[in-house]
Amino acid sequence: MSKPKELLGVKPKKITVSDALLIAGSKAVAENLMSRFFGLNSSYLSSAVKLGAGITINQFSKGKFQTAGTIASTALILDGAEDAIVATKPYLPNWGGSSDNEGDTI
Repeated sequence: MSKPKELLGVKPKKITVSDALLIAGSKAVAENLMSRFFGLNSSYLSSAVKLGAGITINQFSKGKFQTAGTIASTALILDGAEDAIVATKPYLPNWGGSSDNEGDTI
């Protein structure tokens, strides 16, 4: 089996179910807070802010805050990536095979 590659200087690691639940909860909280500050969600601006914040948190979380930093940065990066995909959706061809985009999901 090949060794996982580093992305942005971060080595991938296995996460526990509790980590995954904390990431999901953090993502929901971060999305709510960020949409209140920026007034936008699912836009390129919110994507850039969340990706930048997630990468920054990941780079500076050390010591006893490393686990919390990893959870927060993962949640922000996931939410930022989701925002970029949703913001790009209107420019993509129809995904669902129907004649309109209502009800289509990514």
